[in-house]
Amino acid sequence: DAEDFEKNMINRLRKETSAKSLVENFRTQLTGGRKIPLKEAWNCFLNKPRKREMNLARKRATESRWKDFLAFLKAKHPRVGRLDQVTLSIAEEYIQHIRTSGRWKKEVGYTRGKLRKEIEYNQNLNALSTATQNDFLATCKMIFKYLARDAGLTENPFGPIEPKKNSRIDREAFSPVELNKIGEAAEGKWLYPLFMVGVNTGLPEGDICTLLWKEVNLQEGLITRNRRKTGVKMEIPIMPALSDYLSQQPSKNEYVFPELAGRYLGPSRSSIGKAVTAFLEDLGIETSRKVDGRDRAVSVKDIHSLRHTFCYLAAINGIPLPVVQNIVGHMTQQMTEHYTNHATLEAKRKAMSTMPTYLLAPEDPIAELRVKAHRLIDQASSEALEQWVRSLQG
Repeated sequence: DAEDFEKNMINRLRKETSAKSLVENFRTQLTGGRKIPLKEAWNCFLNKPRKREMNLARKRATESRWKDFLAFLKAKHPRVGRLDQVTLSIAEEYIQHIRTSGRWKKEVGYTRGKLRKEIEYNQNLNALSTATQNDFLATCKMIFKYLARDAGLTENPFGPIEPKKNSRIDREAFSPVELNKIGEAAEGKWLYPLFMVGVNTGLPEGDICTLLWKEVNLQEGLITRNRRKTGVKMEIPIMPALSDYLSQQPSKNEYVFPELAGRYLGPSRSSIGKAVTAFLEDLGIETSRKVDGRDRAVSVKDIHSLRHTFCYLAAINGIPLPVVQNIVGHMTQQMTEHYTNHATLEAKRKAMSTMPTYLLAPEDPIAELRVKAHRLIDQASSEALEQWVRSLQG
């Protein structure tokens, strides 16, 4: 049997016309894969079972990024028609283009409204955010990973490429002064529930807008809901102020806030964010900031900042991190830590404010007194300290 196998192998080797065809044929046989055309890759990817299914919005965004890579291949490497023909050098060339010149295909299409109207526009952005650049890399890496066995790939061409270190500006939490301004100005307006519920629960925009009465138990003081984005179950105790507010809302509709639900689920969903931005700017609150290397300003305070604010307030009031994670429905503790960093910074400031300052401005008598006190504590005996304290009290 071994001799027959050897003879068969040698005969097939002799028929190969080049080293390239030799490698391709035997790689397919050794891995048990097949030659998957690039045009079939997306549907093959969708048919693969995965841990968590993508929602419609994420699916469309992922497909758009994959189609951008296919457009790049068609223009730059027209002879590449299968997954196994994509090399590391091609993958690096594409990601480098994304990082320096933005997406390859500037014409972006999407559907809008209940009638699913097709809309196209030119995305003339040559400096995508680091997060968006990493999204393009993650999309290609993921699709090749899921189809690697089927396509007989021995290596993911996008695998060795490291994501770019994110230099983004994070959203900021609202200060107590800003929250008071918001509360006074928003009261009685349709957007008031966004702020009221957001700052008291940490729920994101979509979960506030589509909150159902069956998920609210005022008697037990609990909101129980599966997060729209991830499906993670959240159990959120209802704080007294929010309980009073919810008890005043009519419960004839299945949604707690019917107007918000109509806006969010209807064709004018984007108008919610724009209205909140305009509202905050009218109050003199900075909502965006220009960043070097970016074509567009970066949002620093918006609806999502309420989520940061809730985590921040929870952290500075001593609520343990795992409890905060369960309340807000984060998938990982690292994500919650990212949100509570605001509180960590505040704790650092508070702790360092008690430290003496030895390089002083001459007109700062309080600071001078603090330095003097620290020096006395370091040098003096207990008796001397008591005498000094009595002199201060006198």
